Amino acid sequence: MFLGGLQALWQNNQPRRRKPKPRTGKRSRPDPFEPDVERIELWLQGEPRLRAKTLLERLIRRNPERYGPRHLRTLQRRMRGYRLQWIENEMAGLAAAEHPSLQEAQSEEKPVLPGVN
Repeated sequence: MFLGGLQALWQNNQPRRRKPKPRTGKRSRPDPFEPDVERIELWLQGEPRLRAKTLLERLIRRNPERYGPRHLRTLQRRMRGYRLQWIENEMAGLAAAEHPSLQEAQSEEKPVLPGVN
């Protein structure tokens, strides 16, 4: 009897878990790579397989007062965003440039049931 009441009391006193607040998209800090965005993009276009660590080493050599090892994770996130954007652009370009013979074949297809297709 006592143990059953103790368990119920313990469960009732547990803090309720809250849902995490969604991010508003507002940055809390200024972008540390803002002055070198164009240079980073050019390096990535020239060498698409370039790793974030190598890229950060180049940035540190160019401007050691501004960059340091603490910027690695931020640069990794930035590079992931660039690569996703390039993939989306490539996919959109491929979709826009569909093969013309496929378009003709699709236009020649007759509907199976009139009025449905």
